Amino acid sequence: MQWYRLDNEPRPKFVVEAEKYLAEQPADKVVVASKAMPWNSAPISIRTGPVVAKRGGRGAAGRQEEVSKLKEALVKLMEPLSQEDLHVHQEAYRANGGPLPRQGWVLAWAIADTVLFRIPTGALAEMFREQGFIWKDWYMRRVAAGKAALEELDDADLSEDPAETRAERLSELAERLIKRVLLALDVIPDKDLFRRRRS
Repeated sequence: MQWYRLDNEPRPKFVVEAEKYLAEQPADKVVVASKAMPWNSAPISIRTGPVVAKRGGRGAAGRQEEVSKLKEALVKLMEPLSQEDLHVHQEAYRANGGPLPRQGWVLAWAIADTVLFRIPTGALAEMFREQGFIWKDWYMRRVAAGKAALEELDDADLSEDPAETRAERLSELAERLIKRVLLALDVIPDKDLFRRRRS
């Protein structure tokens, strides 16, 4: 628990050693830190230090797999929504506490959370570690990510016509959303983050 309370630099040696240990911990074992508990919700298991690399997620192949999974998750969120639904979600975000859309959640927040919750489990860890990403205030990170998603969605096209191009449009939108959220977290996406690998 001491480790979670030491976010200042330089980080003590035992903190650096703890990070190495955590990198190899079983995936289904987590430590819940009281510091990472929002006042109005359940505990969040967030490592406050540099992002820990995920086993099997290293290198270009691992990165591409993570990006593909993240894109799929975002597309899955957006796929059932119409353009009118999108407008309702955008207004619900701006109402800040007003009525929720019929889905029971707000798209910009859902996108922000989808990206954020994959970071501590090692998604794109190499890129985050290279840039020295450190968790600071969870709430402020989430606010920045949600606002970035909202702004990108303002110009989004979720219309169902033409149907033959919708899948491609959603995929491209997911890429833009990922980039926008990463930039909001002060992380510069690799220039080839979404490069299609030849089979």
